[in-house]
Amino acid sequence: MDNRYFYGDWMGEFMEIGQNETKCIFTETIYVRSKIIMLVAKLIWNIKALQERYFNDLEKELDKRRL
Repeated sequence: MDNRYFYGDWMGEFMEIGQNETKCIFTETIYVRSKIIMLVAKLIWNIKALQERYFNDLEKELDKRRL
């Protein structure tokens, strides 16, 4: 990922742990280009909520494809 505010990368690892069960591990490395943006990001971004939304959306999409 790269834009005018930050850059970095992320990796997602999906592991089957049982029938119909998957473990996901995401590793993110983010570098903020400005100290002001870093402060704003810490105050505004809720990374946990973004991750939860991603997993919820992923689960919905996978459920649709199972039908």
